[in-house]
Amino acid sequence: MTRIWNWYSNSNPNQVRNLLLTIVGTAFILGLILVFLFFRPKAKPLADADAPVLQPLPAGVTVEKMSQCGDVGAIGLWSAQKAPFTGSVLVCGADKYWDITRLFYNDVEYQVPPLVNDVPAALPTATFVPPTATPVLPTPTPVVLPTATAVPSQIKSADWKVTWLAGADKNRGDGTTFRQSTSKWNLRKVAPELWPTFPNVPNPLVPEFRVINGNQVPDGLESAMDESNFCQQLAGEACRIPVAAEHYFYFSGDYDIPNIGSCKESGTRIGCMLVIVNVGGVTSDFTGVFGQGFRLHARYFNGNALDMAIWALTSHGANTMMNLNSALNPPNLQNAGANCSVPMGCKGVHIQVVFVSGNELLLDLTTLVTR
Repeated sequence: MTRIWNWYSNSNPNQVRNLLLTIVGTAFILGLILVFLFFRPKAKPLADADAPVLQPLPAGVTVEKMSQCGDVGAIGLWSAQKAPFTGSVLVCGADKYWDITRLFYNDVEYQVPPLVNDVPAALPTATFVPPTATPVLPTPTPVVLPTATAVPSQIKSADWKVTWLAGADKNRGDGTTFRQSTSKWNLRKVAPELWPTFPNVPNPLVPEFRVINGNQVPDGLESAMDESNFCQQLAGEACRIPVAAEHYFYFSGDYDIPNIGSCKESGTRIGCMLVIVNVGGVTSDFTGVFGQGFRLHARYFNGNALDMAIWALTSHGANTMMNLNSALNPPNLQNAGANCSVPMGCKGVHIQVVFVSGNELLLDLTTLVTR
């Protein structure tokens, strides 16, 4: 330290020279450092012939990340150096080691493909879809449901055609005949618009239809269990139809009964209705063909008011078959049962009513009602 101090001491006659030499020397050393840092020559790239030849990984060898590195830390090629070169080569280390593209093993340099879980997922490319004019949708065709008809002026009902049969004038055992018992009948034209309800309940549209004890209709009929697809199972198959004493049989559909009559709709939309009323004391029994129609078999209440009962029954049946306003067929609904095989029901009904006593034929009534 004493020599260094004397080198720059005021008593040293060479003090100025020493200071200058120190400054110049220090500047020279700093200059060399700066030149080395900023002006060193760049490494010359290897020529193609000098570039190392990278070998593809052997068959069956893959490179994977290690989820737990343990003590190996940042030694990215630890597994390749320690393990046999078969199966998976585990690359361990920080993220900066996971983009390794070369792998050295036994002095051979191998080409490492990008790790599967290191390849960034390609971002979806937004596709611009130019706005288009709103397409003009076709106007849907409204579904028009059949509307029930309730305008009396549209209903046309013919008079009853009355045909007396052989048993009408036979003595019934009390000195009277069936024809005589009908002398006070009022054969009204069928009026389906007046009978939206079955004649087992009061009908305010027909004041002369008697009501007693609040809701009983003594001149009406019983409505028993109905039956669809009645009788026929095979086309043309005949079956027997018993009609109990003091009962009625109601059928709507095509039918053909020897000695009684026949009716077919045949695409005319004029439906068929048959009513057999047994006023005798024994069951009647007929055989005929019935086209899988609708049947009722039940009692009538008053044998002395059968004209009212039959008028009510045939009028209500025509109301149903022709899809007029009723609780069964409210407006804007298809006809219940699709009478005449169409949703709007029949446009008319051919009606036949036959009175019998057992198997004895008494009276035949026929009429036609249309809308």
